[in-house]
Amino acid sequence: MKYCFRCGQELSDESRFCKNCGAAAEPSVESSSEEESKGGKIALIVILSITGFLFVLVLTLVLIFLFGNPRSSKPQYDNIWDNYSYVQQDTVSDQSQAAEISKNDDYVIPDSDSRYVSESELSAFTEWELKVARNEIYARRGRIFKDSALQSYFNSKPWYHGSVEAKDFKETVFNEYEKANIDTIAKYEKSKGFR
Repeated sequence: MKYCFRCGQELSDESRFCKNCGAAAEPSVESSSEEESKGGKIALIVILSITGFLFVLVLTLVLIFLFGNPRSSKPQYDNIWDNYSYVQQDTVSDQSQAAEISKNDDYVIPDSDSRYVSESELSAFTEWELKVARNEIYARRGRIFKDSALQSYFNSKPWYHGSVEAKDFKETVFNEYEKANIDTIAKYEKSKGFR
């Protein structure tokens, strides 16, 4: 004896539909398994999405833990030089930085030999750029540098003709602008902790 699964009406064994409510005598096994299959696919998609999200989150946290926040140890600059890498003074990476600096000009401060430089304009430069700006005043006067990164940088400039060893260089060759600008840049570097 069978009963309608929807209304509970007694059905004959041969009945395919309930005479009372019109429901199929037995729920189709095929449609039930299709619904289970759909539910299984949805559950699988949800599980994979959550797993993927957790994997990315854990990987990010592990990388931050291992390497720290890469920008947190770097000074922040609000200027056009932000896209250049921050490098520590006197490191090998200074040499690669030397190639990037001053792409539109052969000087960091083109007229530092003929006008006074202000501290406000120095705030636009990175540590490396300040080092180069101060030393390009010496380079204009033919000084040869012990620092290989600086020497390499100035050797790449068409205006540079190194002819005076560092030990033989006399600062008496500087004019009033050059002397003042070297002092201004050096004081600014010191105030920022670069020297």
